[in-house]
Amino acid sequence: MSSQWIRTFFLLISTAVVVVAARADLLKLQNGDHISGKVEKFVDGKLIFKTEWAGSIQVSWSSVDVLESDTTFSVMTTEGEIYSGSLHKAKSSLSVTTDQRTNTLEAAEVVSISPTGRSIWDRIDGTFNLGYSMVRGSSNTTQSALSTNVHYEQPKYRIQGSILSTLNEPEEGQATSRHTLDARYDRFLSSRSFLFMLSGLERNEQQLLNLRTKFGGGLARKLINTKKTTLSLLGGINFANEQYRFGGGSTFPTTTRGEGLAVFDFRTTKLAGIEFTLRVALHPTLSSTNRYRIESDSGLRIPITKNFMWGVSLYDRFDSRPPVPVQRNDYGLLSTLGYKF
Repeated sequence: MSSQWIRTFFLLISTAVVVVAARADLLKLQNGDHISGKVEKFVDGKLIFKTEWAGSIQVSWSSVDVLESDTTFSVMTTEGEIYSGSLHKAKSSLSVTTDQRTNTLEAAEVVSISPTGRSIWDRIDGTFNLGYSMVRGSSNTTQSALSTNVHYEQPKYRIQGSILSTLNEPEEGQATSRHTLDARYDRFLSSRSFLFMLSGLERNEQQLLNLRTKFGGGLARKLINTKKTTLSLLGGINFANEQYRFGGGSTFPTTTRGEGLAVFDFRTTKLAGIEFTLRVALHPTLSSTNRYRIESDSGLRIPITKNFMWGVSLYDRFDSRPPVPVQRNDYGLLSTLGYKF
């Protein structure tokens, strides 16, 4: 009886090992190495592959010779087309297979790969950044900054948002702060075009702006959409509600107006994983040709480790005719340490 139980036990263990091995994804590199584990995702030219012995590893897409996975993934190409199915990569081609058909793609055209069965929290990508600086001279000033960017994408739509908060504390005088919150929803119409809706909040004590709210939308076109570079042009309108205050503290009357919207949005990671971003938005007032606003944000992020990075960013807000007597330009340079999730 005991020997029968022993044989049964080893049979169950062997079956479990076979099942686990069958479910594992296969990765073969060009140098001949074979690795079993699970494909997590592919982004920025790197395949993230989870192993039993080393956790998650990053492999250059160009060094992958063979990749096989029965898990259903969402695959995006340089043209913005999205395919769903299991994966089989051999040399320079990638096959995405469903029950109905198989789509064969050029591996070099693949921009991203992400599992379709993940929870909403697993699909969110983004960064969290902290910055602090001290200026010592005739007047001592400290500046602190906190920002976060989040991104969630599905085959038919994309949601992204950002928060930036800065605090300037001079040794003498009153501290000033600046806070912004922006959100955007994109609905894909084709591989190159999408509709968008946006909203935002802004408070800037340096510019005597108590609160600006905005809501709008329009149509956008992707001019470049490769693994390492994206360039989009957006056009539309938005409605802005503003409340300023005078230097003495009294509140300026709230105004609401329509604005045109033209946005240049660029991102690239061509050089050793260093990311450069540039976004410029023009807001001409529709009811008058005498006032327009320009919002400019640029940034450089340099990877330190797998998840940590050092970054520097420059923001500039220009108002041709501010309602209160303040400087037309509000700009700043931020240095931050960030975490990528």
